[in-house]
Amino acid sequence: MSGRNIKIQQQAAMMRGLSDQLSTIVKNAADEDKAGTWGLNGWIRLMHDLIDLSVRTYAAVLQGAVSGPFWADQPDEPLPSPPITVPSKSYPRTLTAAGFERVGLPAVKIPDYCIGFQPSVLPAGKTDFRIVLRDYRFVGANYTGKVILTSLTDVGAKRDEEPVTVGL
Repeated sequence: MSGRNIKIQQQAAMMRGLSDQLSTIVKNAADEDKAGTWGLNGWIRLMHDLIDLSVRTYAAVLQGAVSGPFWADQPDEPLPSPPITVPSKSYPRTLTAAGFERVGLPAVKIPDYCIGFQPSVLPAGKTDFRIVLRDYRFVGANYTGKVILTSLTDVGAKRDEEPVTVGL
C-alpha cells in the first residue's frame, strides 16, 4: 500500500476515534439526564470530559506532527526540467554538470553529483535532454550553470560547454 493511502487511513482512524469518544461523553450525559441525576455535577463533569477530550486530541495531533516529517515527503520520482536543446553532433555524448548556482543567491550551489540527466547519454543526432535533481533540498528555484558534453567515441573531439539557466 502506498504511503499516501496509509496516511489517509491514519487520519480517518483518528477522526473515528475522536467521534467515538465524543459519542461516549454525550451518551453518558444523556443517560444521567434520563436517570434524573443530572444537575450541576453533571454539567461540570460534561465540561471536564469535553476539555479533556480536546486536550488529548490536540496532544495527539501535535505528537503526529512532530513524529514524522510529512512535510518532507518526496515525490516517487524527480520531476525533470523542461527540454534543453543543444547543437546536433554525429557522435554520442555524455552529459555532466558543472557549477550550478542559484540565480540571485550565488552562495547556494548544487553539488555536481546532485544533478542527473534524462537521457544520461545523448545519442548521435539527438539535441534534447532534461536536467533532473537527485537531492530535493534544491527544488523550487532557478539555477544557472554549465552542461559539459563529451564525446563517447571520438577521443580527440573538443568537449562542448553549454551555459544553462533552468528552473528545477
